[in-house]
Amino acid sequence: MDWSSITASILGAHGDAATYGYGSGGSSAITVVISEGVDVVDESGQIIDRVKAATIQKSLLSYTPRQGDYITVGTTRYDVQRILSDDGFAVQVSVTT
Repeated sequence: MDWSSITASILGAHGDAATYGYGSGGSSAITVVISEGVDVVDESGQIIDRVKAATIQKSLLSYTPRQGDYITVGTTRYDVQRILSDDGFAVQVSVTT
């Protein structure tokens, strides 16, 4: 099973074309899924926050996401805050508008 292809297919079917801008300069064309109300849990499994999140195919990024980066979907800019999860195929970051 090729998880990279599966990730690309899922994000391609449900995502939007976007640009990922690196705070240090440069950008990558990506497909992103923006989700509202994503639970952030601590080590004990307690929900500690609910955030807006962006899920991106990791192989499309040139660098590891970090605060200062941004995602542009149409005319909307989402500022990257932190990595929520990274399974090696998809990375999910919290974002603000």
